Amino acid sequence: MADWRKFLRDRWRYIDAILALAVIVGSLLYIYDLLVGSRGLDVGYITRNYGLYLHAVLTNVYATTIAFLVGMAIGFFIGWLRTARTMPLAKFVVSMRAERRARSEDPAITEVGSGLLLFVSLLWYGTKYVVRRIGDGFVEIMRGVCQRGTPDRNRCALNQHRWLSGRDFPSGVADGSFWPN
Repeated sequence: MADWRKFLRDRWRYIDAILALAVIVGSLLYIYDLLVGSRGLDVGYITRNYGLYLHAVLTNVYATTIAFLVGMAIGFFIGWLRTARTMPLAKFVVSMRAERRARSEDPAITEVGSGLLLFVSLLWYGTKYVVRRIGDGFVEIMRGVCQRGTPDRNRCALNQHRWLSGRDFPSGVADGSFWPN
């Protein structure tokens, strides 16, 4: 029995390579049989319709290129928004109160557009906050790990739900020391 195991251990790379080669050749033969089958390959037909095939290939390459560029633009924009840190809401409110106080003390400062400025500022703040939360959650789901908690699946799913819903964590969750081992 020991000789058989030693034989396999010494030659496993070769056996593995031969099996892989057999799978590859078998797959290619199966694809050929699906495409050609019993009909045979009609080279004359392909030659006559070469322009049609070329047009189809160029259409596919064009669509793939456009999809790639659009995906890169969306990914860059979302990645940029994810890395942009949002100011805590308390600081934002304090700065808006300070601006309102400055306007009330100095009559030279006009209030034209201040409501629009507040609306746009809150909209921008909320957009960055939501995109960052969704992007971080997406990254954690793709990685299959929970960065803000324990790798236990149930607790990780609970943490991701709490985190994506905007509820804050108690201290210690980010480094994993919150959960008992």
